[in-house]
Amino acid sequence: MRRIPLGIGLLYITCLVACTASGPELAEVTGTVTLDGAPLAGANLMFTNKSQAIRGSVGKTDENGSYRLVFNMHRTGCVPGLNSVDISTQDTDAQGRNIPERVPKRYRGDATELSAQVAPGKNTFNFDLVTQGKEAKELSTEAAKAARSDAN
Repeated sequence: MRRIPLGIGLLYITCLVACTASGPELAEVTGTVTLDGAPLAGANLMFTNKSQAIRGSVGKTDENGSYRLVFNMHRTGCVPGLNSVDISTQDTDAQGRNIPERVPKRYRGDATELSAQVAPGKNTFNFDLVTQGKEAKELSTEAAKAARSDAN
């Protein structure tokens, strides 16, 4: 069996720890998402910093609509500053079928009207989404089409 010299092993471990813990300052971000007053389970959130060209932070809501943002596999949180917020339920189920989008267009993608001013430390952002008027009809039509295609 080949042995690795102690010095090289320690250097490797030091680099591994330093590389996973390094990066930008992050702030803790938690909160809840509701749609028409009910918890929105399974929603994907993406916070993207508007002033820094840096990766965004993501989260997914649980059955209570609660979320916590993560920056990468090793770090939780979000880069402080003004962030655009994208919320979507676009996903696939275990069989690979598309799950219909339930979030109105104004809250997702490049068209999102949501933002959050993330401060250093702990932050809580609750998003109370509503479907109404023309947007609700468009969303219902999209969901009906998706349900018909899944039934076939």
